[in-house]
Amino acid sequence: MVGYKEDFFLTAVDELKTSGSFFTWSNNNDEKSRVYSKLDRVFTNEGWLDCYPNTEASFRWGAISDHSYCLVKLLKVSKCGIKPFCFCNFWMLKEGYKELVLSAWKSHLVSDLKSLHQQLFRIKHLLKNCYVNNNESITGMYKEAREKLMEAQDFLASNPKNSTAASKERAAFAQFQSTREQNSKACWLKLGDENTSYFHSIMKKRRAENKICSYTVDGVVVDEYDK
Repeated sequence: MVGYKEDFFLTAVDELKTSGSFFTWSNNNDEKSRVYSKLDRVFTNEGWLDCYPNTEASFRWGAISDHSYCLVKLLKVSKCGIKPFCFCNFWMLKEGYKELVLSAWKSHLVSDLKSLHQQLFRIKHLLKNCYVNNNESITGMYKEAREKLMEAQDFLASNPKNSTAASKERAAFAQFQSTREQNSKACWLKLGDENTSYFHSIMKKRRAENKICSYTVDGVVVDEYDK
C-alpha cells in the first residue's frame, strides 16, 4: 500500500468526493458470512476539477452484480454568495495583536446589539487590513517556532533536572503546536502560502469536498436545487 499511495501522489490524482454506499463490493453470502469491502474508487486530477468542479461519484447497489454501480454526476449548485471572513488563530501570536484589538474596541461605545454588530464589523476590517491584505504568512512563524522548540529540547536533554529548561520546553512546544495546527500537513505549511500550483490544486479539492451537491429528504435524493 505504501508504494501504491506514493505512485498516486506522483501522478497528482486524488479521490473524487463520493455519496451513497461506502462499501462497493459484497460476496452476497448469508448474514453470518457476509463480507463488504471498498474496492472501487473514482480518481480525478486538477484538469478535471477545472472543467467539472461540481461533480461527485455516487455509489448505489443494483440487483445483479456483486459490485455497486457508480455514477459520476455533474450537479447544478447555486452560488455560494459572499465569502465568509476566516479568523486565523496564529494572528493572536503576532506582536501587538492584543493592543490593536483593544484599541479598536475601546474607540466606540457598545450599548446594544446593533452597535455590537458594527463594532465586530470594524474589527474584522481592521484585522483584514493588518494581516490578510499584508499577506501575513504562517510559514515563517512555523519555522521559527520549530527552531525554538528544537533548541529548547536540546537544552533540556543536556540539563534534564533543570526546571527552568523544562518550563521553556513546554512553552516552546505549545507555541509550535499552535502554529502547526493551522494546517494539517507539513507540506501545506511549506507550500500553502507561496501561491504555487500545489496550493491552488489543494484549494480546488477542498472546495469540491465542501460543496453540498445533494441531500436526502424522506429517502429521496435531491441533487438539483436553486437555494
